[in-house]
Amino acid sequence: MMNKFIQEEEPLGHTLLIKMKTDAIDEKYKRGDGGMLEERTASGIIVTQVKDDDLEREKAAVSFGYVVAIGPTSWKKVDDGTAWCEVGDLVTFRKYSGIDRHDIIEGSVCRYIMDIDVISRVKGVKDPCLS
Repeated sequence: MMNKFIQEEEPLGHTLLIKMKTDAIDEKYKRGDGGMLEERTASGIIVTQVKDDDLEREKAAVSFGYVVAIGPTSWKKVDDGTAWCEVGDLVTFRKYSGIDRHDIIEGSVCRYIMDIDVISRVKGVKDPCLS
């Protein structure tokens, strides 16, 4: 189920709203493969936490996600105006494109990108919550 902030967001012009696919990164840090800090309390308990800068750096490099919404004029000036992807598609896009939109309550991250920043669509892969 989509959270409320995603449902209320509407991209304008040539923009797309992308739900970042960071679950693989989150899982890596849960397993302890990533940059982890361990602290031992006075009573001997070991507390483990993720180095925030490492996690943020890796999430910033993520360049794929699910299309949540497509602006009304996307791809109108490119080719014949036919959409390159549709809502629910897993797409890759330029690494440093767009602006992040964080939902503090849900902890999800979406990104607004321009239509021409979409590089490819992964065939046969759809987000079941968005399709």
